[in-house]
Amino acid sequence: MTTLILRPNGDNTIALSRSTGSYNYACVDESSADDADYVNAFASNGVSTATDKYNFPDHSAESGTINSVKLYARCKYEVLGGVVSGYVKLNATSGTAGTQQNLTTSWAVYTQTWTTNPDDSAAWEWSDIDALIAGITLNMSALDKGNTGNSYCSQFYVEVDYTAPTGWANIKNIRAGTGSITATDVESIWFGTSQVLTSDFDQFNGATV
Repeated sequence: MTTLILRPNGDNTIALSRSTGSYNYACVDESSADDADYVNAFASNGVSTATDKYNFPDHSAESGTINSVKLYARCKYEVLGGVVSGYVKLNATSGTAGTQQNLTTSWAVYTQTWTTNPDDSAAWEWSDIDALIAGITLNMSALDKGNTGNSYCSQFYVEVDYTAPTGWANIKNIRAGTGSITATDVESIWFGTSQVLTSDFDQFNGATV
């Protein structure tokens, strides 16, 4: 199995506060965790719950069967109890919240995995990945008189676990020495005793077959 990591590249719908800057996604998009910037839910003598939803880049050359989509969030709380839940949204009208998980007062990574698309309960497709909007819901409870508190998220990303297709990888260019071989010159291609199927050809000398 192979994994594709997708990090937020834009705000979709935001409700959490941010520690700095002009965009919430920029506070959680680091490849290495940076707890100095974050999004947060603040509560004073009550309960605060808010959700951020982020945009993600499309996949590129990946292909094969998608086994699961997993959300990762690095979070903590201070004062009383915080709750975190992942959220996945695949189009403008629907979305599914993950299981609520209680935070601790130390930074830790929380995950939520979907083996099928929660939008339609069908197998994941790469078009689903390209349409993916994912986010996080933070809850902060500061119920005692005079108490305030924060729930924080400093890093958020998506991991796509997939099984790449077996067989021959696409052949991009074929050359003989310094000379180019065009598609019309080739009847078949063999590697050892195995024939490479024409459907595995992608290009000859840069020209699409």
